[in-house]
Amino acid sequence: MFRLVASAGICLCLLAVAMGAYVSHGAAVSAAQQQSLEVAVRYQMWHGLALIGLALMPLSQRWANALAASFVVAISLFSGSIYGLILANWKAIWWMTPLGGSLLILTWAALLVGCWKGQRT
Repeated sequence: MFRLVASAGICLCLLAVAMGAYVSHGAAVSAAQQQSLEVAVRYQMWHGLALIGLALMPLSQRWANALAASFVVAISLFSGSIYGLILANWKAIWWMTPLGGSLLILTWAALLVGCWKGQRT
């Protein structure tokens, strides 16, 4: 599972770099929209790095898998909805941003609990 979780993190980071380049150099958006896109890119990068770190942690495989899946879903909802709202004008997905952000918070809290509860290999 190490390879899958680490690969997911690396892919998120790779796509964050690509999206960051597009936002900085190619996207025809307002200053406010660019700022929102930069937040999405930054969160995506940090959570990609978090997945790589998660792959290296001595957590039980079941716990690590659940956390990894939750991080991937959460950042996809959070950053993906911001990308869709601004770049594709998909207004109907506005609700995914706060849902993804809330899931990110819950996932970090679950990771904290897992570290202290002894969910180790």
